[in-house]
Amino acid sequence: MSSLFEDNADSGWGVLLVDAANAFNSLNRVAALWNARCLWPRCSTFLYNSYRGHSILVMKGTDTIIFSAEGVTQGDPLAMLMYATGALPLIRHLRSPSVRESWYADDSAGAGELADLLRWFERLLNIGPSYGYNPEPSKCYLVVAPEHEDEARRVFHDHPVKVVTGHRFLGGFLGSSGERRQFVRAKVAAWVDATDVLATMADSQPQAAFSAMVCSLQREWAYIQRVTADCEEEFTVLETAIAERFLPAVLGGSITPDERKLFSLSPQRGGMGLRNPVTEANPSYLVSTRGTRFLCGAMAGTEEFDLSAHRECLVRAMKEDGETRKLAEISKFEEAMGALTEHRCRTIRRAAEYKTGSWISSLPRADLQYDLSPREFRDAVAVRYGKPLLGVPSRCDGCGAAFDLNHGLNCKKGGLVIQRHNELRDTVGDLAALAFGPRNVMLEPVVREQMEDGDGAGLRCDVGIRGAFNVQTQALIDIRSTNLDAESYAKRAPMTILEAAEDEKKRLYAAAVAARRGDFSPFVASCDGVLAPQANRLLRVIATRLHASWGKPYATVMGWVRTRILFAIVRGTSHCLRGSRMRWRSGLGLEDGAGLPSTAD
Repeated sequence: MSSLFEDNADSGWGVLLVDAANAFNSLNRVAALWNARCLWPRCSTFLYNSYRGHSILVMKGTDTIIFSAEGVTQGDPLAMLMYATGALPLIRHLRSPSVRESWYADDSAGAGELADLLRWFERLLNIGPSYGYNPEPSKCYLVVAPEHEDEARRVFHDHPVKVVTGHRFLGGFLGSSGERRQFVRAKVAAWVDATDVLATMADSQPQAAFSAMVCSLQREWAYIQRVTADCEEEFTVLETAIAERFLPAVLGGSITPDERKLFSLSPQRGGMGLRNPVTEANPSYLVSTRGTRFLCGAMAGTEEFDLSAHRECLVRAMKEDGETRKLAEISKFEEAMGALTEHRCRTIRRAAEYKTGSWISSLPRADLQYDLSPREFRDAVAVRYGKPLLGVPSRCDGCGAAFDLNHGLNCKKGGLVIQRHNELRDTVGDLAALAFGPRNVMLEPVVREQMEDGDGAGLRCDVGIRGAFNVQTQALIDIRSTNLDAESYAKRAPMTILEAAEDEKKRLYAAAVAARRGDFSPFVASCDGVLAPQANRLLRVIATRLHASWGKPYATVMGWVRTRILFAIVRGTSHCLRGSRMRWRSGLGLEDGAGLPSTAD
């Protein structure tokens, strides 16, 4: 519709935006159900069962109940489709070769010569009420070029339609480029204010603020960019607010331009998914234009609409955009890497190669244990990007050595490394219990008993899962959490390190497990979420079992399983960095319950 207006506005065309009174509740329900039986037979039975009775409306604050016999129920997932089916006969009856129409739910629009628009509008006023569509002329807008305002008022003088040179339409804007820019600037100003509010919130809730930005606010301006051309300059102030106020508040410190470039990439390619609105504006509009080429051609009357051709065009445009975006992100990634230290490049390249960032794009849901404390979130970002830790002591409280990220992950004083391991062990056990049942999962099963004469050391694994790999056979899982950035690993590839750890576990456990007719599988993971092959194998087995049990798509279940593991690693790593390595005083005189006084007397 925007293209039609821009191409024909100078020749006297206008766009009439029609608003109907309470359209969703005024639709003739009986007629709509009959239309569904004729036009959409596959869904007509379901719609009939949903709407054959009167809807119950409860008046707030009273015991009064109203029975609704007309319209569709707003909030019903099928309400939009039901309304479209009911309105389709009106659209077909109203069709005119001289007016290009656009209908979305109860919002209709027509584009054409002013005289043709007047005839189309008067016809809609006459026949619309019989279909339950009641236009309100006083709430309708006629958009024309400035030089045709007087003529438009003369043509529509019998109707209280508002004649304007620009107006909002389906989230976008119809009008001159100057008014369009003014519309975008007003939107951007509101988003800048919202960004500042989120920056204030980020001091105490960085994960929630970041999720709100990426999953909500960012998608609002992404839509505007898809339907509005030449608006990248207006987003400069928004990018400034993000880079200079929001991200520093989320991360607890300032960021460099290269880090901002890195954070704008998708989590799968080493970024955080917070796009640069300036650089995204033009590509978003271009891909939207290419994807809707058939639809726009059909609306303009230059070609017959073909749904399969439209879908093919849309899929092709999205695929081409994905490939173009991938190449652009690779270029940005390499450009950002050129300004970072070798150690940080190694860490960030590993995160991009093994795609360990699904926790970043997850909503902080407490019911899924996805919610992180401010320290846990900022520590996870520091580990992912090799940034210095915030608010840590200069010396280790366990051994007195200089404290940094690497030392915090390696120092075995105080048992924090074991607790990091146990966090991962417990999550693997929980997932296994969910998939195979709690009775088939055992904590620390004995592989080999220690002999009384001291001949042969005892062995225990971390988790036992009956039936994981073979029926009626217990799979024994032993877990290791390792720091790939340790100095001794500096020259070795990540997967080589993890596979070597797997081989070490197999040499220690495989023979003993085989002797008791079990299956052994090491579960090796790094502190930043890289999983060894055997760990991925176990997660695939668990996901396959849950996929069959829940009936959910395998990709969805596997994504959830991996994300749960990553959150366990994030929490365990943060605890390893922040926990105390000093032993608590022992002043009660007891080591176990044997010394408790008897209460029998």
